[in-house]
Amino acid sequence: MANKLIIIFFLGALSLSVSCNKSERIIKRLNSNDHYDLISGSYDAGESGDKKFMPDLLKKSDDPRVSTNLKYKGISVYQAKMIALKKIFKAEPPVEINRTPDSTVIRFYAELYEKENK
Repeated sequence: MANKLIIIFFLGALSLSVSCNKSERIIKRLNSNDHYDLISGSYDAGESGDKKFMPDLLKKSDDPRVSTNLKYKGISVYQAKMIALKKIFKAEPPVEINRTPDSTVIRFYAELYEKENK
């Protein structure tokens, strides 16, 4: 019985450690200057659904740089960040998210963020 408890505790601690490392990697990518890192970090942040990434996603969100990497080919940093915010907030912006930065979409998510953090 004691061995089972030790194993369960160890697996729980390992799971928490892996989760923290992934969050740290996402934050590091979202604060990078490399557009591929920003796009992949945005994708991972959106998939996680974790609201702690919202400030980093809103920071410099009007970045028009587009990826040429096959995995994210044709996606702009702006577009990746807005799609991540859409997933996290579970809210459609008033206009379609495309490759070109749109202040209406950025303002929409910035206002949602402000309302949630009053």
